[in-house]
Amino acid sequence: TGVLLVCLGRATRLAEYLSAGRKAYRAVALLDRRTSTGDLEGDVTRRYEPGPQGLPDESRLEATLDAFRGTILQRPHRVSAVRVGGKRLYERAHAGQPIPDPPARPITIHRLHRVSWQFPRLDFEVDCSAGTYVRQLAEDLGEALGLGGCLESLVRTRSGRAGLEDARTPFELASLHARGALQEAVLSPAGLLDGFGEASVGPAGLERVSHGAALSRADLTGFREAQGQQLVKVLSDAAALVAIYRVAAADRLEPCKVLI
Repeated sequence: TGVLLVCLGRATRLAEYLSAGRKAYRAVALLDRRTSTGDLEGDVTRRYEPGPQGLPDESRLEATLDAFRGTILQRPHRVSAVRVGGKRLYERAHAGQPIPDPPARPITIHRLHRVSWQFPRLDFEVDCSAGTYVRQLAEDLGEALGLGGCLESLVRTRSGRAGLEDARTPFELASLHARGALQEAVLSPAGLLDGFGEASVGPAGLERVSHGAALSRADLTGFREAQGQQLVKVLSDAAALVAIYRVAAADRLEPCKVLI
C-alpha cells in the first residue's frame, strides 16, 4: 500500500523521470518463514526457529542491518517484473515454469532503520534507490541472521518528493471527482522532479520551446544547473512546467520532452 504516482495528460511523458526517484518504505518482515512469493500471498516453503545460539541480540541485529546500508548488489526477487530471456519472472512463476536467477545489480540503501524487533517480526524503515526490491531485502536480512524472511506488510511512504501527506485514497478521489474538484489532488509536476536543474523562459523563448528547438542560455533566465545532472526543468513566466531540456554543451540545451 502507500504512495503511487499517477500521471495525467501530458504529464504521462514524465513517468520515466518520476519512477527513477528515490523511494521510502515502512515494512514488517516475518523471520520465521520463507514463502514462494516473498510475502503472505505465496505458499510457505520453509519454517525457521531460532538456533542453539538463540535469537540475534541488539548488536548482531544492528551489525547485520549495517552490512546492507550503502551501495550493494541485490538480485531482483524471483517473483518480480524483471525480464529474463524476454519474459517477466512473475509470468514464469504464475505459469509454473522454472524461474532462472536474474543477475544481481547495484542498488543504494540510503537509510535502513529498525523500528522494533520481537521474533518473528522485524519492523523497519528503508530509504532506497529505484529498483530496490524490499521483499528481497527482507529475505536477505533473514538469511544473514540465519532465519527466514518474508513480508507481512509493506507501505511506500515516499516516492521522490511525494509522500503519504500528499496522497489521496481511492474513496477521497471519487468524492473529489463527484464534486468536480479533482484538481485539488493534482500535484505540480515541476515540484516532483527532484534533483533537476531549473530555468525560466519568456514569451519569445516559449515559442522556440513549442517547436522543439534548441535553446541557449541567453534564451533563459534564472538558470540553475544541478550538480551531476544534465536535465533542466524549463518553466514559463507563470511557473508552469513546459519542457525538459538537456545540457548538451556549454551554451546549448536540447529538448527531451516538450509539454506544450
